[in-house]
Order: sequence, then C-alpha cells, then structure tokens
Amino acid sequence: MREIFHSASLTWRAIALMTAVLIAGCGTGAKFYTGEQTGSQLSDAQARQSASAVASKVIVLRWPALVLPDSRAQVVANDRKWIGVSMSPMLMNDTPPFAAAPDLVEASSTLFAAELYWAIRRLDPTVTVLLEPQAVTTGRGGQLALRSLVDPTIPTDLVVDYWAKTLSWQMLVSQSFNLAIQTAPVRSPGNCGLLLTTVGHQPMPWAYDNVDCKGGGDARNALQSNFLLDGEARPESLTGVLYRTELPFNRDEVLLLRTPGYADGGPLSATMNEYVKTSRPQRLSDAEAVPVHSITAQHARLVVAALPMPDPRDAQPKALATYVRQFDPALADSLTANSPLAATQQANLDLVRRLLRQESEIRAKRDERIARELTAGDFGRKFRSARDQAYSAYGSQMLKTWAGTFGAIALHGAALQSAGAGLGALTASNQATDFFNKQTEAAGMQYIKDVAPSLSALGSTNVSVVGETVQVEVSDQAGLRAALQRLYAKYKQ
Repeated sequence: MREIFHSASLTWRAIALMTAVLIAGCGTGAKFYTGEQTGSQLSDAQARQSASAVASKVIVLRWPALVLPDSRAQVVANDRKWIGVSMSPMLMNDTPPFAAAPDLVEASSTLFAAELYWAIRRLDPTVTVLLEPQAVTTGRGGQLALRSLVDPTIPTDLVVDYWAKTLSWQMLVSQSFNLAIQTAPVRSPGNCGLLLTTVGHQPMPWAYDNVDCKGGGDARNALQSNFLLDGEARPESLTGVLYRTELPFNRDEVLLLRTPGYADGGPLSATMNEYVKTSRPQRLSDAEAVPVHSITAQHARLVVAALPMPDPRDAQPKALATYVRQFDPALADSLTANSPLAATQQANLDLVRRLLRQESEIRAKRDERIARELTAGDFGRKFRSARDQAYSAYGSQMLKTWAGTFGAIALHGAALQSAGAGLGALTASNQATDFFNKQTEAAGMQYIKDVAPSLSALGSTNVSVVGETVQVEVSDQAGLRAALQRLYAKYKQ
C-alpha cells in the first residue's frame, strides 16, 4: 500500500479510483453484479426442450461493432454521466480512462457477441444465427443512433442485442453484459415484442410512443436502448408494460433481469478467472469448441428458450413485409394492411419465401465464417493478448493513465477500424433517407472484409428458382440480393 500512496500522493483521483475498485469488488474475482437471482438460471436441457417444437428458428445477433468518429465524444460523455449517477459522482470528472470507452465497447462487444453466436449454435444446431454488426453514429437532432453495417431486412424470429462494457479503470479485467431479446411486436403484442432485457439495456419511457405494438411487423423495433446511447441510468422498473423478474417467459410481460458481470481486479492486483485462462483458441477450427464465459453461456440459454414466445411466422405474414418490399412493393402493402391475397399474390409470396430461404442459407454460411474469424482469427488473438497485458500490468497501472497503456497494446489495429472512404461514406449516409443505401453497403462490406479476411475463401454459390440457376459470390451481399430480385422479376405471376 505504501508504494501506491507514495506514487499518487493520495490525490483525489487516486481516492476516486480506489473507491471505484472497492465498489466494483474488493477481492480478486469479486462480482459487481451476481446475475444469479432466483429464477433466472436455465440448464442446457431446459433451453433445448423449450425450442424443440419451434418450426422457425432464425436469430439475428447485433452488437456495437464500430463507434464512428462523430460519436466518440458523446459515448465518452455518456459513459462518464452514467458512472457518476450509477456508481460514484467522484468519477464524473475528466479522468483519463474514459477516453478509451468507445474502443472498449467495440472490442469487448465484438468478442463476446462472437462467443454468444457459438454458444447458441452449440445448444441448438438447427438455429440459424445471422450477424448484424452495428455502427454507433450521430443521427438527426444530435442523438446517438445505430446503423446496421449489413443488410438488415431478412425476416427473423428473434433479434438479440449484446453489449459488453468494461470498467474504464479495470480495463479488460472486468466486463458487464447487457442483453435484450425482442421479436416483431405483432408477434408478441402483450409486451410489444420485448421479451427480455437487462436493466442497463431497457427502453426509456418515450420509446413506447414510437412503436406500434399491435401492428409492428419488424423485429428490429425501437423499444430497446442502452445507457451508452443516452447516459441515463436505468431504474429497475419499466414504464408502459408489465414485467417480471423470474423465468419463465411470458407473452404479456417483459422478463427484466439485473445486468451480470465479473470484476477480477482488487485494489492492488488482478487474477485471471478460469474462463480467461482457458479461452484461447489456436486455429479457426477451434471456434466451435472455444470456452465461453458462464454469463454468455447462460445468455445463450435464455435466447434459445425464448424461441417459442413469438406467434408463428406464418400466422403473421405482416412480419415478412419489409423483406417482400424489396421484390414487390404492392404485395408488401397488402401484407402490411392484412388484406386478403389473390391467388397470384399468394403464388408470388411463396416465390419470395423460396428466395428468402436461399438468401438466409447463404448469409448463414458467410456469418459462420465471420464468427469463426472474430473468435479464433486475428481479432481474437489481438484481444486476448491485450487482455493478458491488462491483467499483468494491472497493479502498476491502477493509478496511472490507462489510456496510454491501451494505445500501446494496439487492441484494434485494422481489425475493427474501418478506415478510409468506406467509413466516410457511412458517416455521410447519416443524412440519407434510405436506411440501407449503397454508401452504407460499401462501408459495411469494408468492415466485413476487415474482420474476416478469409471470407473470400468461401467462393461462390448457386441460387435457383424454377430450374434456373445463378452463381453469386458468398461475400457479395449486394450482388446476392440483385440476383434474387432478377429471378423474382422474371418468374413472378
């Protein structure tokens, strides 16, 4: 203790950081949230049993993969505000560690989202998991917003949002996990499509004014949020919808859980937990079997167990409208209005469904490779190396500027920074009226190429309808959609 007091001269910053450590967990391996409340735990068998009879199992996994330059300052400010309100006002001042908040959100969320992908696949190999990395940017009105880096229109049964956040002064030695699970509001109107959320991810009251809970056909609705998008601490309550705090899921209530996490650092040292010690894949082929943290494994069980909650997709054709609109706007309008379909319209809807199945299969193949690269490729190796250094340097860095160490270990490199024209195009597209336009497509594909450089090895595949076969590149999202649209235009009735 004498060395620390001498080096820091017991400044207010030292006191604040020591207080924060004690709040986070006084002993090595302590947890600042247990996540173990009664009724929130599931076994693998229980999760599989819940989903065993579900006909459609498509899950979209989203996470904040990039914080764009126009948003970094606001993320830092929101993090500081949230820490000050929820933990200690002493930490609201300009302490150096806050500068690294955007990088830590990107990196931690990316790694744990990839691990969540594999945990879900292990539980139920029949589940299709699609990846939709998000960019945090500044929207109209100066508010932070999310933009998908890939096409966000494939119909899904569940959308899962996963945000991992590390305490700035316990960089990579602590993690908390924010989870939200939602479906199309029309498929679960009793809770407006929001099936589960952790406290830090729950919606603000104004969100309920922006969603048509009885008519919303898109699972990517506006009900969920995250404290880093607005800096607001979430109370353990919800406004405008009933909630429960224990399993099982209920179609008329939101399952509201505490935000779980771990903190391996004490006042003077940090000791690796068993997950950090053993989760070290050496090859891309190791990704399926890589150990995941017990919190992520439990979140995967919750996701799989939530699959039976939405009304069946076929019972709610409106949920297909967003996808159908790219092929046949008039047919999409009929679905949105719940109008009876003529025989030709029904035949065309069946054709779109056939094309959707093929697109989903190709996307799933591509996204499996991306998850493999994120887990066991260059990014995963850099992340684990940085985490090792964070643990080893913890004692000497606790009362110093963490941001300098963070820069020295170069956590991201090219793996997450989608630099150049692509990123600029995405930023410029914020003012566009089209949510997913060609500019966003270019930036998104640049990101995909950065995080999964071996994606080109997948080569090409075939899409076919009515006996006609077209070859497309697996990694070319725009080319795939264009080929499907040409097939539809040729064979629609």
